[in-house]
Amino acid sequence: MVEKKPKRPPKTRNAVGGAVKGAREVKGLTQAELAAKLQIYGWDIDRTGVVRVETGERVVSDCELIALSDVLGVTVDSLVAGAERAKVRRILRSVAR
Repeated sequence: MVEKKPKRPPKTRNAVGGAVKGAREVKGLTQAELAAKLQIYGWDIDRTGVVRVETGERVVSDCELIALSDVLGVTVDSLVAGAERAKVRRILRSVAR
């Protein structure tokens, strides 16, 4: 019998995922609808990609952050302000290794 290794929690790669999720929910969009709007904007992303952004599993570039703010109708500042500072420090420590 093969033993299953315990799943490790996904590595956090962005600090704005929670703010993106919050803005999406306020706008009343599903993850699939947000992905469709981002595709129209020019970002090739699907629902799974949006999930990974919101959970912090996927890095978000500056251009992608701008696309998210435009599509969600919020400022980049509001997405960044919604970032958990403890998460920011944890990400920076993991990158420095």
